[in-house]
Amino acid sequence: MDIKAAMSRYLRELDQPVITDYDLCMTLFNLHQAKKYHREPLEITRQFLLWSEACADIIEPLINLGIIGQHKNFPEDRVFEIIGNRYQEAGDITCSVDPFAYLSHLSAMEYHGLTNRLPKMLFISTPPRKEWSEFAARKMEKDCHGSLTDYLKGQLPKLVNIQFDKIQKTQITSYASIHRGAFKNIEGRKLRVSTIGRTFLDMLRRPDYCGGMRHIMEIFGSSTA
Repeated sequence: MDIKAAMSRYLRELDQPVITDYDLCMTLFNLHQAKKYHREPLEITRQFLLWSEACADIIEPLINLGIIGQHKNFPEDRVFEIIGNRYQEAGDITCSVDPFAYLSHLSAMEYHGLTNRLPKMLFISTPPRKEWSEFAARKMEKDCHGSLTDYLKGQLPKLVNIQFDKIQKTQITSYASIHRGAFKNIEGRKLRVSTIGRTFLDMLRRPDYCGGMRHIMEIFGSSTA
């Protein structure tokens, strides 16, 4: 199997709507390192490509084949839509782009069935900039399986905090706290949501992100009735 066929299969098997340049390149890098995909040998004839070469030889053909495409809500060449994949909701896209973000506040309340309001915004929690960078450094080490130096030699994209405030028609409201709350991964999706206990705590800490104190009192009243 050649590397483009392996990448195509990999992208189709993902339960996420988009993929970043970092995740694309890390996948390519690890395929080169392993020289196989699902135990099937890969036809690799040279060392891993520089990012510019990878774009020309692998990424652009995937775009031309209609497997991925530039996502218009993000900086060019940073986030790619996986054509035809499920879960195109703003929450799944956000959690695919920011590996440390999760739905919180009013968005988590909606997910847990605590509110009948339909938020016009998507509320997410993500670490502050300094902590985010520290998490990213550790994640890159883990993703490279001990070969981070080789990865960086190729001038390949690093894991960075891509800034965005809107996905499609949904405005994103981001909350940063050094105290990272408890969240759960939604099975079969890239989506992450604060736990119901954390959601109740957030309601008390930031009522303005949760529909206002009157709405919160109504929810607490109905919960204890």
